[in-house]
Amino acid sequence: MPAHLSDVLGSHDPLAHESARFLRPGFNYIDWKQSVISKLSRSAKSDEAVKHHIQHYDSAISVWLLLEVVDFRDSSVLFTGLTDDDQQAVTTSLGLCIHYNDPRRNPFSSWLKQLTIVRNTAMHHARLWNRGFIPVSSAAFSSTPGFYVLPTGQSEHILGALTMISHLLAILSPQSSWPARIKDLITNDLSHIPHRYDTELGCTSNGATSQLWQ
Repeated sequence: MPAHLSDVLGSHDPLAHESARFLRPGFNYIDWKQSVISKLSRSAKSDEAVKHHIQHYDSAISVWLLLEVVDFRDSSVLFTGLTDDDQQAVTTSLGLCIHYNDPRRNPFSSWLKQLTIVRNTAMHHARLWNRGFIPVSSAAFSSTPGFYVLPTGQSEHILGALTMISHLLAILSPQSSWPARIKDLITNDLSHIPHRYDTELGCTSNGATSQLWQ
């Protein structure tokens, strides 16, 4: 996703991240910039591209390089700060069909927050199964392939995050075997665990995962 963000923002200016003028009014640009400066300072010690730029160029790094070294949270926060048109450009490039009424509140922003929480939960080896995360709109994504397995209104369990990740990987890394392996894990291995059901993943009914991401 960082490449899609940088392509859209960089189309305005290679250094578009150096000021808030290309971002939406009200975005907390100062806090975001402080966070990415911290990441950039650490990368300057180990990332060869950043080290090369600092050594050979007397200018700020481009938005393309910046978004290669910041983490997923910083990229997600930046998406919330994009203008409506730029947010739409990013989600369209990711193959997401989104229907929503308020152009100031792109539902993908909430999905990125949920994915950030899921990422952090997994990174700390905490439980993902049968727990709730922040609710995100599934209705807005009903026209996006594969999302029909989710509850009609909103999704707040791990199946939603898995569905979004599977979709994004199909766009960003088409050769990835991750979606197929996750699907096999859910549809085959889960059935051998006593008293465990796919409704605990966030499915609308038990057995619904048999049609997962088709």
